[in-house]
Amino acid sequence: MADNEIQWGVQWEVATPPESVTTNTPVAPIPPAPDADQELQDQYAELLIAFEEAVRVHAALLDEALADPAAWQITVTVFGSEAEARQTLAEMRRVNNGNVLTRNFQLVTSPPRSWTPV
Repeated sequence: MADNEIQWGVQWEVATPPESVTTNTPVAPIPPAPDADQELQDQYAELLIAFEEAVRVHAALLDEALADPAAWQITVTVFGSEAEARQTLAEMRRVNNGNVLTRNFQLVTSPPRSWTPV
């Protein structure tokens, strides 16, 4: 089939974790100035330990949410040509490498849509 006989797209899955997970992302404490007194440095060390634990808990909650198939939706972006779709697929895979909220990037085709008034 020629490019004008089919539509080319990139399809992937994107996760939508529960709001309870996405709104409670831990925020790192701000380090004290290098010349801060020992008490501030000790407080920062304690805050850093608490932050690291919060990150572990948050990661576990996110992993649990992403294990639910209902958290994932399929999305497709349509392109004007096979070349454009292939180029975008490679770029999307590259920029989403390591992104736990996206997966399964693939090239897809479909017959062109023909809209009919009713």
